[in-house]
Amino acid sequence: MFDKVKLKLNKEHLPAGYDWTSVIDNVNVCNRGYYEGGDGGWGEYRGRKIRAKNDYVIFEGSLSKCLFGNNIQTLTLAQVRQVIEMIGEELGVPMENAEVLELEFATNLTMSRRPVEYIRLLNGMKGYQKMNVAETVYFKNRQTQIKFYDKVLEAKKKRELPKHSEFGMAPYQLRYEVTFSKKSLAAMFGRTLKASDLWDKKVFYRLVAEWFGLYEEIDKLSDSPFGVTFNDIRTMRDFYTWCICIADVQQNMACYVKELFHRRDNPQAEDRQAHSHIQRVIRSAQSWKAKHVKSSVLIDELTGALHTYLQWLLDYSADGMTVEEQRELFGC
Repeated sequence: MFDKVKLKLNKEHLPAGYDWTSVIDNVNVCNRGYYEGGDGGWGEYRGRKIRAKNDYVIFEGSLSKCLFGNNIQTLTLAQVRQVIEMIGEELGVPMENAEVLELEFATNLTMSRRPVEYIRLLNGMKGYQKMNVAETVYFKNRQTQIKFYDKVLEAKKKRELPKHSEFGMAPYQLRYEVTFSKKSLAAMFGRTLKASDLWDKKVFYRLVAEWFGLYEEIDKLSDSPFGVTFNDIRTMRDFYTWCICIADVQQNMACYVKELFHRRDNPQAEDRQAHSHIQRVIRSAQSWKAKHVKSSVLIDELTGALHTYLQWLLDYSADGMTVEEQRELFGC
């Protein structure tokens, strides 16, 4: 589930006699360039970005692509260790001691329909700004980015699609990807992560829990807000609430009203109270919808796919855990 990382090996961990040219002029680095001051340079290592100066070395790119040439296949923790130690060995620096500046945690889920059909049902998320670009949806705040997109479509565009016959890859692959910043990781673990933490099971499963928890926080749409009976709208209050639910399908009403509030003309002191009241009404409508409007068949499938993947990860994958390990790691 680890993919793209940004690792910085700081001065205190550089080997004795280190010279940045030993990294940039390395036989494994190509497309290199040099800073005007003559104090460092950049290049590509196995197609990934590398930068070096006298006081640091930075690697940025997909660990999976370093090993497989694509990120459709998922790395085991042993393979994560293998790749990071390989980077260090080939570049001549101990990359396992590098601090993690950014970390992408993701997997590809096999679905029965085109990924865009599921993506359209992901509506909004508290504390995150939503952005749609083509058939990709992003949820962002200052520390974390969440992304859903069609992995097969992306791999075709980048010409990174492996042969289906070799990997048994299904045609509809929905990628769920979370990028954690150094700050968000520090908040999660209470310290800065090192590259060597990335093959630690306790760290791994803490990230798995966060990754799934973020999915659960996303507001999902039903297949249709019209899926109610007359008994669900017996009062005018129910009817008004239902209308808000219908509007919320076309436009995330909480985010839209918040934007209207920030852009209002002639601000008044009482505006904040009115805005809070409207947001409470929207939240109440969303709670009503959860009770009266049938859930989406596609969202149920997506949630089920995530549960199935997590069960496989825990019980059958190379990084699975015995009951004893679970008790040792999680105290349960």
